[in-house]
Amino acid sequence: MTFLPIVERELRVASRRLHTYVGRVTISLGAIGLFLYIYLIDSERMTQAELGQELFEGMTTVVALVSISFGFATADCLSVERREGTLGLLFLTDLTGFDIATGKLAAHVLHLLLLLLAAFPILSLPVLMGGVAGHDFWRVVLACLNAGFFSACAGLMVSAASRHTRKAFVVTIVLVGMFAIGFPFMERGMHTFLSEYPYPEAEELVSRYYSPLFPIGVVLNHRMARWDYWGSMSGVHLLGWLWLSMSCFMVRRARYDRTKTAAQTSREVRLKRWSLGDPAERKNYRTRMLSVNPVCWVEDRYRLQKTVLWGLLLGGLVLWMFGLSVDERYWPDEDSVIVTGLWLHYGLLVWISFQSVQRLFEDRASGALELLLATPLSAKEIVTGNRLALMRQFAWPLRVILVFDGLGAVAVILIRWSYGWVYMEDRVFWMLACVLGMMMLMINAWAISWVGPWLGISSRKIGQATLLAGGKVLLMHWLLFMGGILALAIVEKTMGWSYGWRAEGYVALGWWAAAGVGCSLFHGLRARKKLLRDFRETAARRFDGPSSQPKWWHAARLGEIIQRLSKKPV
Repeated sequence: MTFLPIVERELRVASRRLHTYVGRVTISLGAIGLFLYIYLIDSERMTQAELGQELFEGMTTVVALVSISFGFATADCLSVERREGTLGLLFLTDLTGFDIATGKLAAHVLHLLLLLLAAFPILSLPVLMGGVAGHDFWRVVLACLNAGFFSACAGLMVSAASRHTRKAFVVTIVLVGMFAIGFPFMERGMHTFLSEYPYPEAEELVSRYYSPLFPIGVVLNHRMARWDYWGSMSGVHLLGWLWLSMSCFMVRRARYDRTKTAAQTSREVRLKRWSLGDPAERKNYRTRMLSVNPVCWVEDRYRLQKTVLWGLLLGGLVLWMFGLSVDERYWPDEDSVIVTGLWLHYGLLVWISFQSVQRLFEDRASGALELLLATPLSAKEIVTGNRLALMRQFAWPLRVILVFDGLGAVAVILIRWSYGWVYMEDRVFWMLACVLGMMMLMINAWAISWVGPWLGISSRKIGQATLLAGGKVLLMHWLLFMGGILALAIVEKTMGWSYGWRAEGYVALGWWAAAGVGCSLFHGLRARKKLLRDFRETAARRFDGPSSQPKWWHAARLGEIIQRLSKKPV
């Protein structure tokens, strides 16, 4: 029997895919664009060595974030087999649990790994500029690959133990996030309370042995010893193999349909009663909501989703309380408000993306959406009910985050002003940035509430639909912003323009807001038009995408056209 047969098959299939090579070219061009962006922005105020170090740190941060997100690719790879009942069929062959686990790992991570490898040559350019040693580059490459292996194996283990998509993604995010950021932050907090020194040295932290981001920090911080790097790499790598071993074991057990015990049944009944409420409470809520919109009642009756969402906001409050306890004089500062605000903003937007996609996707996959269309409800009423449920779930958390942003902005100005650190121009710029950030949160949430339902009924995979729902609105915003700033920097270099760093800040802030509003309005209005016009037709195609014939610019269609044109007439 061939060693790792599924892995060999995935390698052969990937070598024949056109989008494998198109993706490499795209990632390489994106890495070159990021390199030029940092180079043109910082080239005038730094020496060649300092600029090389700045480029290396900036590009390493982006590559590290991509590596740590490998777990999203494997979070639902085995749970979907359990839901569809096809996992047991794989064991009718000669495949073992190790073959299936490694095959799923290769099938869902191989494409991301190839894209990541395409960015490494661009990451090596700062070595030629100076300021970065060659061994630092290779250590970053190994650390990023090790972090990707850790994250992918963690997602695979969660997928083997889970049956539901939402649960698998949430647990994967929590597991990887706790090992990467949560546990090191908690250890620093405990050290602060129990020691007279406010910030412990990295050598004193136990978390350096299991945090996948710690080896990258060791490379960027040249004061740490070489043992810190290899010790952390070994611990993270062993944890990855532990996740993979647990996945192989749980895959073999997951193929059996086990009878639930009395304790498990009782626990599920209590959880369902807590999530839905008492029978009298459910009856009153159903009577009240059926007169408003039946679809809204179906999607908004679970309280557990709202509880988890409020837990996200509670985590932000805990971060702020920790900052107050560590440094009461200078907290909050600009960095803490920006970091906490971005965490809350994008955490909420990603949650909206997943929630807006899931219900319609699951109903379409199970056929319930077709039955719903056979009722007197119109397509517009179904879409309205879906968006009304999203508003009831996320309206109050959105208001709380907006209040948090406003209070944080005012607190920074008052504290900095009291110590004479903030000039009038800085206060105006800071308040304008906070107001635009709050405006972008509302516009992005509105756009995702339209893009998510459309992708939920037009996509084949829920993970792909969720990533596209957030990527079209959020990722495209930042790509458009960076592209505009890069073009502006090139024009400045070419024409010799110089209008001061304050004016540059206002121009960048204005372009950021304009790019975000334009991207959100474009995708939101476009999805709204398609959703209201083609909802019934798209929902009837259970297993097809929005179009059975790909457009001419799609990779597969473009490859067919090129092959047809390259054939010589007989």
